[in-house]
Amino acid sequence: MTRSEAGARQLESLGATVAQASAYDAPAVEQALRQSRAEVVIDELTALPRTPAEMAAAAPGDRKLRLEAGGILHRTAIACGVRRYMQQTSAFFHGQGLADESVGLAIDASPGVAASARTYVELESRVLNATAIEGVSLRYGFFYGPGTWYNPDGAAADQAHRGELAVIGAGEGVWSWVHINDAAIATVAALTAPAGAYNMVDDDPATVSRWLPVFARWVDAPPPAADNRTGSTRVRRRRCCLLRHRASRRLEHQSQADTRFQTSPSAVVAVLRLRRKHRQRPAQHAISSQSERRQTRYDQ
Repeated sequence: MTRSEAGARQLESLGATVAQASAYDAPAVEQALRQSRAEVVIDELTALPRTPAEMAAAAPGDRKLRLEAGGILHRTAIACGVRRYMQQTSAFFHGQGLADESVGLAIDASPGVAASARTYVELESRVLNATAIEGVSLRYGFFYGPGTWYNPDGAAADQAHRGELAVIGAGEGVWSWVHINDAAIATVAALTAPAGAYNMVDDDPATVSRWLPVFARWVDAPPPAADNRTGSTRVRRRRCCLLRHRASRRLEHQSQADTRFQTSPSAVVAVLRLRRKHRQRPAQHAISSQSERRQTRYDQ
């Protein structure tokens, strides 16, 4: 489902059957769902800007779309007898220290982080506490790859070329990433996974001091500047997490290629492994849930 002609054409070119409707139009949403006879709804509603530089201005509209229009979609899915509802959320907003999916989000952090964390708390509460429909929370890491901000032709690359990206202080904020192709594979695998929350990230979390210079080289931009200010609002607004993976229940995909700042091969095979008792280190590109030790940090 999409509201725009351009979006409809793009989806049709990929072979999808398209329903064109506004997510705020409850009757149109219901008509689309009933006609589709959907068994599962994947809610990827967002109102993100073309560049991360505009995220602060776009945030209120994005929150409104996710909560209000997403609420319409969720209620309609229940009314139409949909079996499972899968909700896009985020792996950015865990609190400090070791954490897994059972640990609450950082709603008491600095204002920018806390506002985003509260949005995802509301989304997850709606989806995971519903009794009339199965709920899955898709906690994606930072996307990179084709069509995202973090790609050679993406908006973050433009910022890097303009010298707008800097390593703040020691650059200790840690980001967890997921290639957009791998996120799609994990989402498909989650169609049949047990209901619940899943952190969908790769297994190579990296500090800003490590990944930003690599990103700049990848997009053929100058090295990022160093900003030695401490306690700045830029630091406090960083939404960062470090997730380490030892999963008892996990979604895992396998690949021989290193996907860090590369395009994942199309032949990646997704496999679902449910291991409630046996625990071991996952494969290099695992997407995990319920990890025993998952260290999470955000800059304050």
